[in-house]
Amino acid sequence: MLRTDPANTAARIQFGKALAQQGRADEAITQYAEAARLQPDDFEARAALGNALIKAQRYAEAAEQFRRLLAHEPRFLPARILLGECELVAERPAEAVAIWRTGYLE
Repeated sequence: MLRTDPANTAARIQFGKALAQQGRADEAITQYAEAARLQPDDFEARAALGNALIKAQRYAEAAEQFRRLLAHEPRFLPARILLGECELVAERPAEAVAIWRTGYLE
């Protein structure tokens, strides 16, 4: 499908998931990142990319994806929780708490 339609973000996301299941994390991240580049507001692409980046321990990059998600969907609690966890890894506990409180008190 990607050979005939390289801009197909749904196919890229599915291919990324298959790669991730095979333990090919870097290749999965590449597919998710390309899907997010092609469709910057694609919720599923950003969420998949953020989750894959966390699994690869690339927390700063993951945090950026979760921030982008929250810019469009401020009430999406999974992104808020994971963004807070990224802040904890970066040794910014006050920021993590602020992110979590905002999500739960809105």
